[in-house]
Amino acid sequence: MMRFTRLLNKSGLRLVSVAKKAIIGLLVVVIVFFIGRIYESQRGPALHRWHTWTANEMSASEIDRATFAEYQTREAAIFRDMKSSITDTLSDDEKTAINRFYAQSLVYPDKFHPDWNRSFILLPQGKPRGAAVLLHGLTDSPYSVHYLAQRY
Repeated sequence: MMRFTRLLNKSGLRLVSVAKKAIIGLLVVVIVFFIGRIYESQRGPALHRWHTWTANEMSASEIDRATFAEYQTREAAIFRDMKSSITDTLSDDEKTAINRFYAQSLVYPDKFHPDWNRSFILLPQGKPRGAAVLLHGLTDSPYSVHYLAQRY
């Protein structure tokens, strides 16, 4: 019995040692992977203006006090600022048929009526029984929550 216990202890220690080495090896691989990704991300092309532009948005406390009309007024001001800061200052190589910031492109949001990039109220047929605020927070995503709102 004592021999078996000694053998079990040795094999258990070996197992723990192998597990430690495997974890350390895996950790080294993960660290090297992230270092490589950081390096690769820095080698890419420079960001365009629309990647770094920030809007003068309402603070959380301003949103809490604002009416929907006031929110839409601020939203309109943001879109005007974006047009003057980005759309009106595009270089010739940025003016392409699929650049959503180029006013003559096929996908420029102002060309569509209504412009689904703006906030709006969608009322049901008949008397409303409640309200829901649907937010689409993924910039440049190829879908809209408008269809979801119509369904419900």
